[in-house]
Amino acid sequence: MLDNPSYGTTIYRPSDSLALPDTMNFPVGLEPIFHNGKELPKKDGQFVVNRRTNEPISIVGGQYVAHDYNHFWEPLIEGIEMSGIDLSKATVKFTNIRHGAAMKAVITIPNEDVSNIMGEAMALGIGVLNSLDGSLKYEVSVYNIRLACLNGLWRMAESTSAKFKHTVGTDPERIATVASTWPLELRQDTHAFKHMREVFIHPSIAEDFLSRKLCVTRTKRETKVNKKWLNRMLALNDTYRATMGDNAWALYNAITHYGTHVDTDSIRGDVGQRAVRQEKEAQTLVRGSAWKDLIRFGDLEQRLVA
Repeated sequence: MLDNPSYGTTIYRPSDSLALPDTMNFPVGLEPIFHNGKELPKKDGQFVVNRRTNEPISIVGGQYVAHDYNHFWEPLIEGIEMSGIDLSKATVKFTNIRHGAAMKAVITIPNEDVSNIMGEAMALGIGVLNSLDGSLKYEVSVYNIRLACLNGLWRMAESTSAKFKHTVGTDPERIATVASTWPLELRQDTHAFKHMREVFIHPSIAEDFLSRKLCVTRTKRETKVNKKWLNRMLALNDTYRATMGDNAWALYNAITHYGTHVDTDSIRGDVGQRAVRQEKEAQTLVRGSAWKDLIRFGDLEQRLVA
């Protein structure tokens, strides 16, 4: 496997060094699989190999095209620069997943325009997911970040996210065209954030929502509330309620906190893999109809419950 000393290794880079770290910057190729001395047909699978170490990373299908991480990363950075977005104060957090079989990166760029509107320090966040084992498509998503807690404030619409299969490349000019619209679209999100501040959410409604829509464990036989998970989420909500009040903005920040922070002390195994899972769960929740109904009809629902 890739020479990486730990699961979920995280590396921070300043704006003058946005290049991939060595643990993610290596050439890859495809090699056949042999069984009992015979080469198996390509359709039965093939190895993705780290060409630096000649060690296998994963087994993929016959149609898979192996692109190293730089194949997508360099055009992304080039496209962002071409769009006019200022990267001079950017930082990036890289997370290595399953010894290089997957990766996650978050670019954080201070955003004074949105900060002035919201009355607190905000940043433009660009999230990147990719893999060499077929588990993830190459995905880029854009969102606001509260710098006070580093919560990623995902859009409730998916217009600022894009996915690419490993059978295609990326065009810096295409990325530049798309990226040039990101600041305006994220500025528009501030209206939704301000609305959340005005939507009263009683703690009992927050608990009911979390117990039904997030903190559940599903098996073939049943779906039940995960009490330990729910208690952690309620504690997070209480933390944000203390400064933001009993509103949808506090609950939203509790959910996005869960999606952008991993409790490494309570996790066994691959922290990076858990980070991706939590991010997907939180994104799905705040983009779903249940959340939109809650912030649209929150007051009415609570009057009916009362």
